[in-house]
Amino acid sequence: MTRSSPKDNKQLPTGVDLNRPALGIRYPWLELILRGIKTIEIRNWNTQYRGKLYLYASRQHADADYSRQRIEVHQLQLQELPHAVVVGEIELMHTRRATSQDERRAQVPAKVLAGQFAWELANPIRYDEPIPPLVKPYGSWFYPFQRKKKPS
Repeated sequence: MTRSSPKDNKQLPTGVDLNRPALGIRYPWLELILRGIKTIEIRNWNTQYRGKLYLYASRQHADADYSRQRIEVHQLQLQELPHAVVVGEIELMHTRRATSQDERRAQVPAKVLAGQFAWELANPIRYDEPIPPLVKPYGSWFYPFQRKKKPS
């Protein structure tokens, strides 16, 4: 069963929450989050938002040396993964300043964590079928199924 979006009458899967924001994440980080390996997302900004977020697979891949290392260590085949679609969801439990002790859970070197925020994630869910967004991303934090202002 599908549901129509009020804006453009495209079909959405049942259960899609139009009011849930999405977080755009590049591979390999997104795949590691979905596998439950990466439980801290590192951002240079904080948020008061708590709860479920859609996970949007960015078009671009992360290109830092340490991200390429994660691709090799976890034997990821990025060309086989979906891009520019909502691929799952995650729960944002807590945010705080990142510390060097977050290195393992964030899957990045401790030097990258300085001055950043640690977004603690839980309960990753990978969708059986990716969902194309109805609204093009307008930043890494957006509403994929209706045009709304970015949450705080």
